Amino acid sequence: MKMTGMILAAGLGTRMGKLSSFLPKPLVPVLGRPLFGLIADKLVREGAGHIHSNIHHLPEKIESYAEHEDLPVTFHREKILLDTGGGIGNMADSCRETDLVLLHNGDILTDISYGPAIEAHIDSGALFTMILLDAGTNVIHPPPQVVTDPDGHLVSIGGDPRDDAKGTARAGYTGLAIISPGAFNYFPRGEKAGLIEILLEMASADPGSVIGFRASEGAAILQDRTPVAWAEAGTPSLLLDLHRRILVGGERFTPSIPAASMSLFAGKGTDIAPDTRWKGFLSIGKNSVVKSNTVLEDCVILDDTVVDSGTECIRSIIYPDGMIEGE
Repeated sequence: MKMTGMILAAGLGTRMGKLSSFLPKPLVPVLGRPLFGLIADKLVREGAGHIHSNIHHLPEKIESYAEHEDLPVTFHREKILLDTGGGIGNMADSCRETDLVLLHNGDILTDISYGPAIEAHIDSGALFTMILLDAGTNVIHPPPQVVTDPDGHLVSIGGDPRDDAKGTARAGYTGLAIISPGAFNYFPRGEKAGLIEILLEMASADPGSVIGFRASEGAAILQDRTPVAWAEAGTPSLLLDLHRRILVGGERFTPSIPAASMSLFAGKGTDIAPDTRWKGFLSIGKNSVVKSNTVLEDCVILDDTVVDSGTECIRSIIYPDGMIEGE
């Protein structure tokens, strides 16, 4: 079966604040590895032979990174932002010759496997399968906006839960999906369009064409009893939370980053003064310098950053020209 990956990476990254002025969100690092690379690695592991990605903000930096890392990616620059549905439609014609497209949002990191969802997608004959997460006590979840019937067919997205029909269930969309090329008939070319509106139109025109597959079902199929790891990394606060979950909580989101043996990560070429004091967790990018008499708690330091003597930071992202605090 021929499968293609698709990474949605065209956002402006405005929720990242000052970081977005010089760093596109897909290149925000997690333990020194950009999100885009971690997602690309995942799609290749899951069977994607090639990857397509839409980009808009600081596109040359993303393209340069992918070329340096020799990633199997074709980029589609958007001169104007086309929204999620329009972005998918703009890449659709390049994916016509594939059997399935593995869709992945560019600011999500998760250990959810596509395999069980692919089987459900094929068995159901659906055109678009949303991978969902149920609410639970030990997993951080996306908002429960997707309503499905007992057969998993899409009923609605959003709305007041009090209006849900009997027998329906709510879950959160993980940002991962399986797409059959037939779904692309519903996506416009070169026009701005929202994904929600397209999916609701598809489900109405062809009942059963849009389904939800719960990641918990996939874990059961794989006989995996560990909680699903899922995180959004689209704001400074969420990025810091993700680092805490990896370095302190020991969660494994991807084999592309090393398992945490302690709550400190230091990239290649780092120089840390012996008297540096740190609490909670600390992630330091490559070729960075932490000078003496510094106190750092729950911080992420980007590549090529010098942390001056006497610096005291709590829950912050430090970059070459300044820092931004997490909420």
